[in-house]
Amino acid sequence: MLPTLLVTECVLVYMTPEQSASLIKWAASSFVTAMFVNYEQKQRLLSNGWETASAMNMMELYSRLPRTEVSRIESLEFLDELELLEQLMQHYCLCWATKGGSHLGLKDITC
Repeated sequence: MLPTLLVTECVLVYMTPEQSASLIKWAASSFVTAMFVNYEQKQRLLSNGWETASAMNMMELYSRLPRTEVSRIESLEFLDELELLEQLMQHYCLCWATKGGSHLGLKDITC
């Protein structure tokens, strides 16, 4: 079976905590090898059946991008308030959880 990537960008906030917990638990029990990506808390993923979970704020993630990619991104949009962008990006995080995948290297990307 192929690995599955589930991305829930701005989806779970429109559900009750019970409904979204059920969805997270369903995903963990439905796929043998999977990765779940969202803007949630790590503990919520771990308590609903995922094997590993990690998170980092968006500023840390942005700082890990290759400089050529950062330059490309910044050339697309004029940023006159860099401090405001940093403040915003430190407020949000990206979280990911994995299940299975030891032979695919999924566990190697968690920190």
